Amino acid sequence: MTQTVTVTDNQAPVIAATEPVTANTDAGACSARVEISAPEASDNCAVGTPTGTRSDNLALDAAYPVGTTTITWNVTDANGNAAAAVTQTVTVTDNQAPTIACVSNQTRANNPGTCSYTVIGNEFDPTSSDNCSVASITNDYNNSSTLAGAVFNEGTTTVTWTVVDAAGNTSRCSFTVTVNNTAPAITSISGPEGPVQVGADVHLSATFTDNNLASATWRLMANGTTVSEYTCTNCISGNNITGTFKPTPGVYTVELEVNDRCGATTRLLYEYVVVYDPNGGFVTGGGWIESPAGAMLGDKSGVKGRANFGFNAKYKTGKNNTTEVDGHTNFQFRDGDLHFSSIEHEDMSLVISGKKATYTGWGTVNGKGRHRFRVIAIDGDVNGGGPDEFRIKIWGDNSNSDVLYDNQRGVSESSDLATVLGGGSIVIHKPAANGKSTTTSSKLIAETTVEPEIAKFYNYPNMFTDKTTIVFSLDKSESYLLEVFDIRGVLIKKVDMGVAEAGKLYEFGFDGSNLSKGMYIGRLTTPSGSKSIKMILNK
Repeated sequence: MTQTVTVTDNQAPVIAATEPVTANTDAGACSARVEISAPEASDNCAVGTPTGTRSDNLALDAAYPVGTTTITWNVTDANGNAAAAVTQTVTVTDNQAPTIACVSNQTRANNPGTCSYTVIGNEFDPTSSDNCSVASITNDYNNSSTLAGAVFNEGTTTVTWTVVDAAGNTSRCSFTVTVNNTAPAITSISGPEGPVQVGADVHLSATFTDNNLASATWRLMANGTTVSEYTCTNCISGNNITGTFKPTPGVYTVELEVNDRCGATTRLLYEYVVVYDPNGGFVTGGGWIESPAGAMLGDKSGVKGRANFGFNAKYKTGKNNTTEVDGHTNFQFRDGDLHFSSIEHEDMSLVISGKKATYTGWGTVNGKGRHRFRVIAIDGDVNGGGPDEFRIKIWGDNSNSDVLYDNQRGVSESSDLATVLGGGSIVIHKPAANGKSTTTSSKLIAETTVEPEIAKFYNYPNMFTDKTTIVFSLDKSESYLLEVFDIRGVLIKKVDMGVAEAGKLYEFGFDGSNLSKGMYIGRLTTPSGSKSIKMILNK
C-alpha cells in the first residue's frame, strides 16, 4: 500500500530592506551614474536574486536624472512564491553653479544732443550656460534680462549680472560702462575787421566743435569789466554761433562762453572791438612819464628813465572825410635811443570813452621805417578826478606782432592801465551842444612840444606801495622848497629846502608806509615859480 505525502511551500521569500541612494550630478552633466546593487533575498527553500525596475523604465545602470528615481525590487522563489516588493530611491542633486561671462569694460561717447549713451541691441548682455538649465538672468541696472535700450549717463557705472539655474545655483559677473563727454571747443571767433561807428550793430560769429551744445553766452568787456552780457540758444545753428552788440564808443574785448548738456564749459576771447564816434570830441596831451624797465626788449630791456611825449588827435571836418583822424604824435625816450614821430592815423581809430582816449596809426622810429602805434591817454579830471596817464605801444618796422616799445607791456589794450604822468597833462575835449568843444578842466595843451630836458621833477616808482623817490633838477641855480601835501591841501611833510645848482639832479626818499592810500601832491617851489606832481600811493 502506498501513501503519498505532499508538502507544499507556501512561504514567500523576503527581500532585505534597502537604503536610499544620493548623488551629485556628474561634472558637466545634468545626471549621475550610480552603481546600484540588488538587495539580498531569503527563503525557506531557495530563491534567486531580486530584480529591480526603475520608475523611468530605464536600465538600472543608466544615468539617473536630477531628482528622485524609484527602483522597485521583486523576487519569486523556486516554488513560485512572490516576495513583497521593496522600493529604493535614488536622489540626484545638481550642485554645479552656472557659468556667466560679462563683456569687457565698455567706453562710449555720449549720443548727440544728450549727456548719455543708449545701448544698442544686446551689445552689453552676457553669455551664460549650465549643466542643466538656466532659470533666470538679470542685472542690477534696469533689473531686466537685457540692457538693450538702457540709458547710461556720463561717467562710469558698474553693472552686475546674476544667473540662477533650475536648482537655485547662482553665479555673477560685473563690468563697467563709461560714457565720455568731450568738452566743447571754440575754434574761432570773427568780428569787425575795423572800427565800427557808434550806433551800428557789432556782429560776431564763432565756430565750435561739440555734439551736445546747450547754450552760448556773449560778454562785452571793457577794462576787465563786463558791460553787456546775454545767453542764447537760438543763436546756435549747426557748428556756428552768432552774436550782436550795439556798444557805446570804446575799445572792447568780447568773451564767448559755451556750455554743453553735461555742464562742460569753454571760453574764448576776441580782441578787439573798436567803436568810435566821429563827433565825440578830441584829445591833446604833453608832458613826460618815467618809462619802466621792460618797456623795450633785448639789450635795452633794463633801460628806464624819463620819456617825453606830445600829441593831439581829432576827426577831420568836412563832407567826405569825417572818418579820417587828424593830428600828430611825438614820443622821445632818450635813454632807449627811441624817437617816434607819427606820419598818419588809421581811419575811425580815435575812440573817446569817458576818461579814456585811444587811437592808432603809423610813424617812424628815429626817422626810419613804418611802425604801427597805439596811444592810450587817460584824462584824470574826468569822472571825479585822478592822475593823468599815458601809454604808447609801438610795433616793429612793418610788423603787427613784434612790439618795439610798450610802457605797459603785457597788459591788454582794452585795459585802462597806463603810466601816471611825471609832468604835463592830458585833456579830453568834449563837444558842446553848440558844436564847439569844451575841456574837462582848466588845463589845456596848446602845443605838442615838451619842456626842456634839463628841468626835471618826478617821482619813481609811481604808483608806490610804501616808499618812493622824488627827483628834481633846475635849469638855473636858485633856492627851493620841496613839500608833500594830501589831496585836500594839508601839508604832510616838508621834505627839504636849500639851494640847488643848475642841472644837478637831486633825489629825496619819501616814506608813505604810515599814510592812507590815495593821491598826494609833491610841490617844488622856487623864486621862478612852483611845480606839482601827482604821487599815487596804492596799498
